[in-house]
Amino acid sequence: MKAGDTGVVYSKELGEKFQRMKVLMAERKVIYNAMDKAEGDRSALVNVIEQMKNKIDKQYNKEELIPKALKAAEKAFTTASGNYQKEQEYLRRVQFLNDSIPCIKKKEEAEAKLKAMNNAKKEAGVNLPKVKSEIKTL
Repeated sequence: MKAGDTGVVYSKELGEKFQRMKVLMAERKVIYNAMDKAEGDRSALVNVIEQMKNKIDKQYNKEELIPKALKAAEKAFTTASGNYQKEQEYLRRVQFLNDSIPCIKKKEEAEAKLKAMNNAKKEAGVNLPKVKSEIKTL
């Protein structure tokens, strides 16, 4: 044995495998970086969605349902025996429903951005399973 020899037989085939492994590892790193970049500020969007959920009626959570909710509230107010407390409750309900319209829009925008992020991340990681399996076989 010569100085510096490790006793490992190094063949051309083994060298090619190590080169291919190096290329695959670089590809994997590029894919992971692209996925991280696509993810962006996900937590901020999730927080916006959660905050907006609290400001939106549970049953009437779409913008097109708000007029129906207003009619239902008006009907409930006009058919019930009216007193000051019922009137105030009706006014608060109408105000809450009207205030929920911008919140619904903001929530839908955040959900659309989040969906786009998820699609971009999924698209970036399409080749990842193939690269991983090839690394595993080497």
